[in-house]
Amino acid sequence: MPAKYRYPDGSEYFGEWSDDGQRHGQGQMSFPDGARYVGQFENGLSSGTGIMTFGDGSRFVRQFTIYTQSQKKRNFFHGFFLWPRVRVM
Repeated sequence: MPAKYRYPDGSEYFGEWSDDGQRHGQGQMSFPDGARYVGQFENGLSSGTGIMTFGDGSRFVRQFTIYTQSQKKRNFFHGFFLWPRVRVM
């Protein structure tokens, strides 16, 4: 069941959660600087397809893959960046 949580730094998550309380499934994360991530989460980390929209309107469409190395979670990603329309003088 989707639920909302506000973190001490002002960021907010709304989406699905795992039974042990981690972001897991479809969700969106909003950050204090105006950025927003909408996409998939797995065990608390961004995983799968998602779109990061920055405060200036630029967007980064990406595919995340989680790897575990030496008991550390790491996010590796690739994707493409979309700039807002630029006015040429």
